[in-house]
Amino acid sequence: MALFIALYPANLAQAEKQASLAPDPAAQLQAMSRLDYMVGHWEGEGWTEMNGVRHTFHGTELIQRKLAGVALLYKVTGMSQPTRVGSALLPAIRASAFTFSSLSDAV
Repeated sequence: MALFIALYPANLAQAEKQASLAPDPAAQLQAMSRLDYMVGHWEGEGWTEMNGVRHTFHGTELIQRKLAGVALLYKVTGMSQPTRVGSALLPAIRASAFTFSSLSDAV
């Protein structure tokens, strides 16, 4: 019992410190509102260059608010076009990714 009593003040101080570092939900929501223009369904064509060869692709992005607006979820899908490199024909590639982001009130 003496050990518990001796550790209690340290644990209480640590808990109070963590509580003071907790993000402010209103500040987080305000910070995330700067990204409102990104929310929606986006689709288009693009290209990337690797080793001097241009690769074109068709991509879509679905960006949604999550966790009561304090986070964004990105679902990205891309489909490349077949690409000729010399006598070789590289096949089309389909790729998908999910990304999650949020801001703290410190931003």
